[in-house]
Amino acid sequence: MQEIAVHHCDVADATGATGATVTITPFSITPEVAADAIDEFLEVSISSDVDPADAGAPVLAGSFGLRCTDTGAAAGTDGPGVWRITDGATPGTMRAATECVGATEGLPTISGRASDLLL
Repeated sequence: MQEIAVHHCDVADATGATGATVTITPFSITPEVAADAIDEFLEVSISSDVDPADAGAPVLAGSFGLRCTDTGAAAGTDGPGVWRITDGATPGTMRAATECVGATEGLPTISGRASDLLL
């Protein structure tokens, strides 16, 4: 889903949402779908202990949070849209954990609408 959403947004942006012979629907994605796509990206696309990159990447040397402002996380309830990103056990890998509310307190945290964080 994440790949489809990103490419749809690219096409809509590049064409001004209108192609020469085809009308492209302006990009929109619900907060829940965008949060799920972020979760998919963090699980599948980053170098992790389960699937480390061939050549070790530099360590993150810290932690940070991601928080969607338009999901349950914004209302202070548990739900999709909160992640804590830390170094993995293998050097050069990262761990992205979905966390309950409050888990990113005291961390530098990137917050925004789920669709903006996704793209």
